[in-house]
Amino acid sequence: MPGIFAWLLRKGSASVKIAGVMTVRDEVDVLPINIAYHRSIGVSEFWIIDNGSTDGTTDLLRSMAEHQDWLHWRSEPGPFHQSEFASDLAQEAHRSDSDWVVPIDADEFWWTSYDSLVGGLDEAGVGAYNCGLQNFVQARRVKRDHSGSLMTMTHRAQTRGTAADARRLVESEEIGFVEMTYPPKMILRSSPGLVIGQGNHDATGGQITIPYCQ
Repeated sequence: MPGIFAWLLRKGSASVKIAGVMTVRDEVDVLPINIAYHRSIGVSEFWIIDNGSTDGTTDLLRSMAEHQDWLHWRSEPGPFHQSEFASDLAQEAHRSDSDWVVPIDADEFWWTSYDSLVGGLDEAGVGAYNCGLQNFVQARRVKRDHSGSLMTMTHRAQTRGTAADARRLVESEEIGFVEMTYPPKMILRSSPGLVIGQGNHDATGGQITIPYCQ
């Protein structure tokens, strides 16, 4: 990956070890950008399961892992067991001495007002952070995906309702999917008993004392 991607891939936190855990399927278009971006804000290493991709994602991961010792991946085709996969990856990251675990979706980009994720993590007695989620929608003029599609996804969808009634509102077509209020996502302190729930909206085990992060 030449230019800016090569530079970003060399970044990552040296002082605090943050592990990104991901389960992906057919994400070859966005995965390199996602990984490079999260490296740029302090994610030290990635633990990834490829869940049966057919679009070149497997070849991409194999190639990246050959050149980047902070990227660990394996293939797990078949049913999508998100919680099980994320929890397994978190355990692998813990055995590799990670300090924090950040579950990341391929189309998800964590943001912090600090210079890096490390700056927002309190080292004293906090086991997890709840973090808000904001959907962005594509500009109406964009008719198909291309390499610069992320640059035109600048409109924040206005959320309606609460996380508790989101499903009802979407299924009744009162709101669109991007308008629903999601439960918070989580950044978790690495621990041997950590189990990550479906969608990374909850977790058990470890030190789950949870403040809210901005």
